[in-house]
Amino acid sequence: MSAMNWAWRRAVRPALAYIVAAVAAALVITLFFYGLSLAEGEEDVTAESLASVFAVSSFLGLYVAVFAAIPTIVLIWLIRIVKLPRGWTDAAAGALVGAGMIHLVAYGASGFSEPPNPVNLLFAAGGLAGGLAYWFTAGRPRPPY
Repeated sequence: MSAMNWAWRRAVRPALAYIVAAVAAALVITLFFYGLSLAEGEEDVTAESLASVFAVSSFLGLYVAVFAAIPTIVLIWLIRIVKLPRGWTDAAAGALVGAGMIHLVAYGASGFSEPPNPVNLLFAAGGLAGGLAYWFTAGRPRPPY
């Protein structure tokens, strides 16, 4: 395997897939709130509003990428060590990170005793979409690595 091919498979492609996953997770969350504003009649579907949804998703995706980096790396390495099948486990890891992050942001360190709420489900859905986006964009990796 050439050095360029190795770099693409081991560094560049996973990093790009992670950014795509973060933007996909942010897009799910942004589309939910955009749908709420449409349902309440506060917003109309226009080219400007759709462009702003994608702009907000891209910007929010950068925040998701930064804040979710360490927990995501830990969960993906655990998946690799245990050699679980990829795909749905990547999606489950994204859902766990999404729900866990918003729960930690909402309640802080004392939130471990608090039960999950509907916002956790929204961020878990975003993480689920991000995990699937990562798996597809990373070339559908599977054991053995």
